[in-house]
Amino acid sequence: MIALALAAILFLSILAHELGHVVAARAQQARAKSIEIGIFGGLANLEWGFHRGIAMRPVALAGPAVNLGLAGAFFALYWLAASYGAAEAPQSVVPFEAPAMLSRTLLLASILNLGLALLNLLPAFPLDGGTIAQDLLGGRVGHRRATLIVGVCGLVLTCVGVVLALAMLLAGTPVFAPLSFRQNWRAIVENWRGGPRQPPKTAAFAKPSKVVTFRPRSGNPEEKP
Repeated sequence: MIALALAAILFLSILAHELGHVVAARAQQARAKSIEIGIFGGLANLEWGFHRGIAMRPVALAGPAVNLGLAGAFFALYWLAASYGAAEAPQSVVPFEAPAMLSRTLLLASILNLGLALLNLLPAFPLDGGTIAQDLLGGRVGHRRATLIVGVCGLVLTCVGVVLALAMLLAGTPVFAPLSFRQNWRAIVENWRGGPRQPPKTAAFAKPSKVVTFRPRSGNPEEKP
């Protein structure tokens, strides 16, 4: 029962994460075309005009901020449920009784959302942290070098993630998914030599940033590529 509840909470937490991206984008007049949710995460597809840029940092930060808020809310509910259970049965609580199951589910839901927030803040593609790091470094070292640095960090974190995934599999808890090797490797290959040092106006919102994908609006003759 706890596993089924956590599966539903995980789905809703990922959906809330992507809705956070959408709300932050709507604040900049960027429309949401769709939200895709898969087994390892979600993707918000946004539209923007070629004549106008969009600040990526608040859009990328909105998703982890939502998960941090959910983690706090679930922990507060867990504290209330645990306090109520202790007051009702101060001697001991059987693990399969309703109060104990509820409090354990709320605690695991809090840890789950905290993990989602921290995982998405890692400086690697296609995570929000990769987009944030790319945006922060881009103003200092240029877009190409910033993408290269994030790609290298992503490869290192991917190797660490593979080791952790194998360790957790051997421990009987295969719940950790490694990061994307292909996207980080592609970022390194495409920016190691050559490539525009001053990227096109929309390049920062295209291939390197997969957490939020932008597509141009169609049917407007005033917008130019």
